[in-house]
Amino acid sequence: MSFEYQFPKYTKTKVSIGNQIQKINEEAREVALATDLHEVILETLDVIQAAETLLRSCDQEEVQKTFVEVINKNEERGYYKCPSE
Repeated sequence: MSFEYQFPKYTKTKVSIGNQIQKINEEAREVALATDLHEVILETLDVIQAAETLLRSCDQEEVQKTFVEVINKNEERGYYKCPSE
């Protein structure tokens, strides 16, 4: 199993990890302030895109390795219906 990005790569400027963490927090606050389901979904997708932007600035081998670690940890906790392949 491998991690795959869902959103196109952000190309405007190079991002720093610190700034991108701040952006993720800003987007998460917008989820908390959402007033209807559409807005919750929209803002949640913004969080995911901001998180992907942060992950793209990291070593991709480390991202893949850590992705598998997270899947394994959550499987052990029983968070998934079926074990991953």
